[in-house]
Amino acid sequence: MTQAVLFSALFVYVLTKYLQSDQSEAVVSTAGATLALLSVAAVVYHPQLVAHLLPVAIAICLVQFFARRSTAESSRSTVASTIRSHRPLYGQTLLLLVVFLAWTASVGFYLDTVEYIATSAADFIFGTGEAGAAVASQGASLSTIGASMTEIFLKLFGTSLVMILLVAGLIVAVFGLGVRTQYEAVPAMTAYFTAGLAALGALFVLYFIASGSEIYFRVFGLMMVFAIVLGSVAITIGFTSLSRRLSRRSVQPIFSVGFAILLVASLLVIFPSPYIYNASPHVTDSSMNGYETAFANQSDDIEFVGLRGTIDRFDDAIHGNEERMRSHESASESAVEDGLVSSYDSDRYLILTKADYEREQHAYHGLRYTEQDLQSATTEQGVDRIQSNGDFELYYINAGAE
Repeated sequence: MTQAVLFSALFVYVLTKYLQSDQSEAVVSTAGATLALLSVAAVVYHPQLVAHLLPVAIAICLVQFFARRSTAESSRSTVASTIRSHRPLYGQTLLLLVVFLAWTASVGFYLDTVEYIATSAADFIFGTGEAGAAVASQGASLSTIGASMTEIFLKLFGTSLVMILLVAGLIVAVFGLGVRTQYEAVPAMTAYFTAGLAALGALFVLYFIASGSEIYFRVFGLMMVFAIVLGSVAITIGFTSLSRRLSRRSVQPIFSVGFAILLVASLLVIFPSPYIYNASPHVTDSSMNGYETAFANQSDDIEFVGLRGTIDRFDDAIHGNEERMRSHESASESAVEDGLVSSYDSDRYLILTKADYEREQHAYHGLRYTEQDLQSATTEQGVDRIQSNGDFELYYINAGAE
């Protein structure tokens, strides 16, 4: 969904144009036709993105509904009157929902995910969830490699935090203090995007408390699309306001330096980075050929084991499985540390790649598998290397060799 978040920026732009178009225009406007086309394209391109855009669209519909149902007293509100002049999003939301349901009707993954998230949320509410334990475990892992949760958060999400604070300031200024701006659409669009952020925030919490789920990072990325738009509006309003009180010549350098700092801080988490290890997504031909050869020569009664479930992904890529492969084992820390031969009751194939070594030693600093443990495990009696091409190594674990 990472690349789909980039696509969502186009969707948000067209959505903004559609909402601000006048209702007195043609029934089928250019913005409306474009938004409908983008909705269908988004479903085909990435249904999971649409599953998260739907709550945003529904939240905007609720804002429009309550603005149109407002009392006579509140009808004098500038925000409410502006919203009433906008095109309703009801039809577009219904279209998006219908296309999404039609496209995913035969895919059980989404229903299974909804059921899993709902169950996990119930477990958390009744005190049987594992979210707290997972966070504590990850915090302990960070401490082991010499880092902390606060340090990681500030390095990875420091600029995001600044934008979120700007969004909060904009919301307080527009709705709490009633600050007027020269941009008439700002209050209404702030209401729309705030409602959308609230809907995505609720999803973020649900995903976060779901045991084993990592989708909350994807939701956070989508949330930041809306946050950056609102944050940019806040920066513009702040710059304009300060320029009136002071001088544009004195304010401009301050904002330029601040923007440069945010830009550099953001780029520091992009590969190549001094903060994080970001392995190349490129899969070498020798690594792919190694997996293909190993699968082709596999004995039917002997299973594969690897590190962190990487074998499953190559199995899917090579065999084109209709369902995700989840049957291959990952060697446990204790198995590698205590000895592979004594850890299994039957023979196994062990797959280790150059990428595995680099990930474990460079990214995780040997947190789960130390370099010494991996070397000892692959050179112990009963473990024989039967295939190697530089990037890929296959070992045969003879469980009865002791």
